[in-house]
Amino acid sequence: MLIIPLLLLVLGMVLAAGCTTPVTSSVDAGQNTSQTGHRIEVIHFHRTQQCYSCRMVGAFAEDTVNTFFADELASGKVVFGHINMELPENKEIVARYEPVAQSLWIGVYDENGFY
Repeated sequence: MLIIPLLLLVLGMVLAAGCTTPVTSSVDAGQNTSQTGHRIEVIHFHRTQQCYSCRMVGAFAEDTVNTFFADELASGKVVFGHINMELPENKEIVARYEPVAQSLWIGVYDENGFY
């Protein structure tokens, strides 16, 4: 039943706006190893400072992906990451998604490119 994970992701996007409390840690996303077929990136974009709700959105999204898409993660068809938008090393992925606030994004890639 994929509706529950999808609802959790949507709820996470709603809760992720306007947070300003300091964060205790940051984890950067790894690069995807799958180069053929469809690929999905689930990215939790955040700032250096996050409130409790934003940290929980990232944790719940990561738990949902790890629980329901473990095989896809292992194969590289699904990639999950926490990306600090304020770090220079994340400039390329931030430019690709163009998040304007702390948010949860899902990017899809296929033989025609990114959408």
